[in-house]
Amino acid sequence: MRHNCNVTTRQVVRYVRHRLGPDGVVALLAAAGEQRPVEVLEDLTEWSSYDEGRRLFEAAAVLLGGAHALHEAGRHVDRTDGNPELLALLRSLGSPSELLRFITETAAKFSTVVAMEAVEIGDDHGIVAARSVPGFPRYPELCEFTAGLLAQSPDMFGHEAATVEETKCETRGDDHCLFVLQWGSEQASSSRRLEHLEEVAEALTARFEALSSTVGDLLSGADVDCVLDRIVQSAARAIRAPGYVLAVRLDDGAPLRVHHVGLDHDADELAHHLIDATEPSSGVSCLVAEVASARRHYGRLAAVNPPGVRFLPDEHSVLTAYAKLSAAALDSAAALEESRSQAALAHTLLDLANQLANATGREQTAQWLANAVPEVVGCDVASVVTYDRTKEEMTFAAFAGFAPDVVQVLDGFTIAATDTPWFGEIVASPRPLFFDRSTDDAYVLAMLELCQITSTIIVPIVGAGTLFGVVNAGVRSGALVPSADLLERLAGLADQAATAFRNAELVDVIREQAFHDPLTGTPNRRLFEDRAEVALAAARRSFRQVAVLFLDLDGFKNVNDRFGHGVGDELLRAVSTRLSDSLRGSDTIARVGGDEFAILLPSIGALDEVETVIAKLHTVLEEPFAIDGVEMAVSASIGAAISQTDGNDCRALLRRADSRMYEVKLRGRAAAG
Repeated sequence: MRHNCNVTTRQVVRYVRHRLGPDGVVALLAAAGEQRPVEVLEDLTEWSSYDEGRRLFEAAAVLLGGAHALHEAGRHVDRTDGNPELLALLRSLGSPSELLRFITETAAKFSTVVAMEAVEIGDDHGIVAARSVPGFPRYPELCEFTAGLLAQSPDMFGHEAATVEETKCETRGDDHCLFVLQWGSEQASSSRRLEHLEEVAEALTARFEALSSTVGDLLSGADVDCVLDRIVQSAARAIRAPGYVLAVRLDDGAPLRVHHVGLDHDADELAHHLIDATEPSSGVSCLVAEVASARRHYGRLAAVNPPGVRFLPDEHSVLTAYAKLSAAALDSAAALEESRSQAALAHTLLDLANQLANATGREQTAQWLANAVPEVVGCDVASVVTYDRTKEEMTFAAFAGFAPDVVQVLDGFTIAATDTPWFGEIVASPRPLFFDRSTDDAYVLAMLELCQITSTIIVPIVGAGTLFGVVNAGVRSGALVPSADLLERLAGLADQAATAFRNAELVDVIREQAFHDPLTGTPNRRLFEDRAEVALAAARRSFRQVAVLFLDLDGFKNVNDRFGHGVGDELLRAVSTRLSDSLRGSDTIARVGGDEFAILLPSIGALDEVETVIAKLHTVLEEPFAIDGVEMAVSASIGAAISQTDGNDCRALLRRADSRMYEVKLRGRAAAG
C-alpha cells in the first residue's frame, strides 16, 4: 500500500546509520521485521504501507533510546544526497511561511494517511495541525519525526532551524496534533546564506540534469511501451505524489495505451477520464499536463493526489516540461514504430502472398488469410466467411484469436440472406461495412456478443467481379475505427485472397473432374478404389467386413438405340440419383462403365446385410422413370463380393462382384427364355 513515501523511511535509515553504523541498520531491519532490502527503503520512488512505516519508526526509537530520537531523525536532512527535484520544488515557494501555507499539499507528498493544515502563519512563526486519517492512528514516534521535519522548514530558505513545540497530541487524548513553530525573521549567518545559495544552485542544476537525462532515457527506449514506462517513472521522480497515470494513443483509432504507478485497478478508468477530459468518479485530485507536439496530440500525463489535496504552484510547470519531453520522445518512438510496423507489414504480406500462391484449397486459403489479419490490421480477432453462390449462403471457414468455445460454435456455421440485412448489401454492392454494439441489426449484435468483441469491420473478398466471401476484423474493447489506412490494409489482404480463392475454385473443379464421373457427378473408378482401400484397412483393424456390389442395368442398350444417347444419359443420371438417395451416407456409389455402377458398403457386420441392401436397390428401381415425357421401366443385375472370403483388395473384389453380376444376368436371361 502507498501510505508513506520512502523519503521518510530513507531519512530514518540514514539517521540510524549515522548514529549506529551499518550494524545498526541491520539491527533496525531485524527489529522492524522488515523483509525488504535496505536499498528499497532508501529508494525515493518507492512507498511503504502504514504498518511497515510504523514498525520501522518504533524499532528506531528502541535502538536510539526513545521516541524523542525520531525528532533528531526528522531534522537530519542530508541536502547533498536527498531528492534535489523535491527540494527545488519546495524552495520554489520562496519562504518558510509560504511552505507552511502549502503544508496540506506538501504533507501529501510524504504520506497519504496524515492530513495537515495551516492554522496560523506569520513571517517568523506558524501553527500547523495534523490529523490522522481514520484507521491510521498517530503514534509518538511519528509526532516526534513530524516535529523534526517542521523544524527544518526555515533552514531550506537560509534561516536558522525553527523551534517546534507540540501543544496538542492525539496520542495524549487530543482530537488532533498541534505544532507551534518559531524562527528568527532575520537571515542566518553569511556563511549559511552562501551555503543556502549553493544548495539552491545545486538543486536547480540537478533539476536541469534530470530533465536532460530524461531526454536520453526516453529516446533510448527499445519500443514504445518502454518509452511510456520511462515517462511515468520520470514523472514520479519529478513530482512526489501517490499515483501517476499516462494515457496516450500513437494514432487516431489506435488502442489506448495506459501506464501507471501506484493506481492498480483504478488506472484504466482514470486513463479514460483523462483522454475524454472528464472528471474522475473517484474524486481524486489530478494535476494534468498535455502530451502534445507539433506532430500530434498523444494524450495526457497526470499526477494523482487523494481527494481534496492540491498541488504546489510550480508543479504544473515541472509536469508540463516532462510532458513536452515525453511528446518529443513519442514522436521519435512513433516514427521508429511506424518504420518497424511498415517493415513487419511488408514481411507479413510477402509471406501471405507466398502462402496463398501455394494454397491447395479454399480452407487453407481462408485460414492463412485469417491468421494474417490481426498482424496486418492490429485487431484482436479475425474470421473468414466463404460465399456459396449456388446455395446463396455464407459459411464461417477460418478463425484467428477467438476463444476455443466460440470457434466450436461458429466453425461451419452458415449465414442466410434472411438472417441479416448486411448479407444482401454485401452481395448486391460489395463494400466494407462497420458494426459495433450500437447496431440495430439484432443478428450482428448477437454475433458481437457471442464473439466477445465490441466492434468489427466486414470487408468483401471480390475478384474479377465474383464475390468469394468476407473477411472480418474485430476488437474486444474500444472501437475499431474504419480509417482509410485500416480499410486499405484489409482491402489489400482481401484482394490477395480473392486471387487465391479463384485459383482454389479452379483446383476444386479440376479435382472434381479427376475423381468424379462427368455425366452423373458420382465418384469415378479411381476415387471408388481409393475409398475402398481405406475401408478395407479400417475393417482389418475392427474385425468387420467390406462388401462391393457390381450393378449393371438390364437392356440399357435398347434405350440408346430407341430414344438416343441424350435420353440414355438422362436416364443414367436419374438412376444414379435414385440409387445414391437409397444408400447410407457412409456408402459410395460410382459409375465405372457405360451403364455399370459399383457400390461400396464399408462396414458389414453380417452377410444378410448385403442381401438387404441388394433387395432395397431392386425395390427403388421398380418405379418407372419419366424421361422427356416417356415412362421407362428399369431393372438391374447385381453381384456382390465380401472381403476376407472373396479378396483383400478392391480390384479383386470388383472382379469377383462383376463375375457374380454376370452370373445373375445369365440366370435372368435363362428364366426369361
